[in-house]
Amino acid sequence: QQQSVVTILAVAGSGKSETSKKYASENADVIRVECASYWDEKHFLQEILLQMGIRNPHNRIPQMMEEIIKGIQNYDTPPALIFDEVDKLGDRLLYFLITFYNELKWKCSIVLLSTYYFKKRLEDGLRNRRKGYEEILSRFGTFIEFDQTSAADVKLLSEAQGVTDKARITSIAKKSNGDLRIASELIRIYKLENGI
Repeated sequence: QQQSVVTILAVAGSGKSETSKKYASENADVIRVECASYWDEKHFLQEILLQMGIRNPHNRIPQMMEEIIKGIQNYDTPPALIFDEVDKLGDRLLYFLITFYNELKWKCSIVLLSTYYFKKRLEDGLRNRRKGYEEILSRFGTFIEFDQTSAADVKLLSEAQGVTDKARITSIAKKSNGDLRIASELIRIYKLENGI
């Protein structure tokens, strides 16, 4: 609602992706892009357009960028542009974020989701004077750092999945060490073993 630009950092398995997926599924004005390390520039832009509901985008990068910018500016209410796992993008794709910021600030929210590695990568890039890193940090250096997931979080997840045995919940919390992916898998195994 405030057209903010932020970078949200949390450890792997803390629920960043699942939370953003749920938020995107409940809000029509959200463009959520789950990034991948193998993408090139064209694939990156095609994925954004696809998430915007544009099925037959232009085939040239400049026109694709224009289509994204104009498309976002034409939303009835300012949308949220969420890049999940942004730390997987190569440098050439990170440079696109500078353009998105320049063209869309105050016109939509831009949210980057990542592990703490992304912050270190940006800081190292700045220290080593790598191209674009000063600009990226200047624009996306407002970091919101999530707390480590806890045994209480694992308990909530377990109970929501129908596991009520306190000893089992304690065991799952200990074995998962706060990683909700591991906790989910342990819950799934427990439920299969016990016919739940």
